[in-house]
Amino acid sequence: MQNILLDTNALVFYLAASERFGRKSIRTLDNSNLFFSPLSLVELKLKALRGKFKGTITSKDLDALGMKELRIGSEVVDEIIKLDTSDPFDLMLIAQAKAAGYTFMTADSKILNAELDFVLDLSD
Repeated sequence: MQNILLDTNALVFYLAASERFGRKSIRTLDNSNLFFSPLSLVELKLKALRGKFKGTITSKDLDALGMKELRIGSEVVDEIIKLDTSDPFDLMLIAQAKAAGYTFMTADSKILNAELDFVLDLSD
């Protein structure tokens, strides 16, 4: 079983049972250990405060679904890479997945366009 860290967008789509997930991605998710980052919870909270996200998602909600938290430590700093994005959450989440040796699943075209070998397109 592989370990997958869900990008914030993938996490929201997963909780909403979105049809944006492709068949291959659904099979992959069903046969993997799913992880969330506390960074995603911070990102969603900030979006909610700005009126760009409705609702709340807590670590308890994700724990109840069997997801595990991938804690973030200073080792992540060494894995930050240059990407065509100014979003610090994207940079930190990718670095977090890379530092842990996990696969990263996203719908973000800027991340997908970087063609990183540990990143999966959730629409596949």
